[in-house]
Amino acid sequence: MRFISLLFVLSTVPAHASPSTEWVKISTEDGVTTYKREIPNSPVVAFKGEAIVEDSLAKIAGVLDEVAREKEWMADLAESYNIEIKTESDRWEYNRTSTPWPLHDRDFVIHTIISFAKIPVPTLTIQMNSALHDQKPVVPGVVRGELMDSNFTMKYVAPNKTLFSCEILADPKGVIPKWVVNLFQKSWPHDTITGLRKQLQKKDIRENETVNKLLKEI
Repeated sequence: MRFISLLFVLSTVPAHASPSTEWVKISTEDGVTTYKREIPNSPVVAFKGEAIVEDSLAKIAGVLDEVAREKEWMADLAESYNIEIKTESDRWEYNRTSTPWPLHDRDFVIHTIISFAKIPVPTLTIQMNSALHDQKPVVPGVVRGELMDSNFTMKYVAPNKTLFSCEILADPKGVIPKWVVNLFQKSWPHDTITGLRKQLQKKDIRENETVNKLLKEI
């Protein structure tokens, strides 16, 4: 993802569709609190992870900016790249997730919207939902999954401290029982935040200069 020109939302982070039930805390491990939320009329459960990440909002943005490197820190991600960048805050991405034999890999075509809010605290949000795209039709041997109401949210706490949260509501489709899906996705928030923290320790990760500039203007 590129942050050269963000879509600015100067009042609040844009609202997105959300289930009507409340988040329920299910665990805290390694400083990551995991929540679940039941979805009305759906066997798939939404999960959220939240943690303080001891690094700058701009550096976290730097990690998320590099779509092709997401497989370095996201569990089971085999392939990731931008399909089309309509604007710098509006693009389509492709992800393919590895699954153990005899299951087929899952892939996702994701429409991503990036927004920045100044108040009540500086907040960067990456909203992700499945979408159709002419360049990535369904291919034999790979099951097209559905990503719904999922996002990364970064809230400024201090120069080197960020409140990071990630939400996922996804259906990998196919013949996998939904209770198995929920069992495996339960660990996704913790694994994602743990992977992000490790990625931030790499020496070639740089702060995103556009986000740095935005923070200096506040």
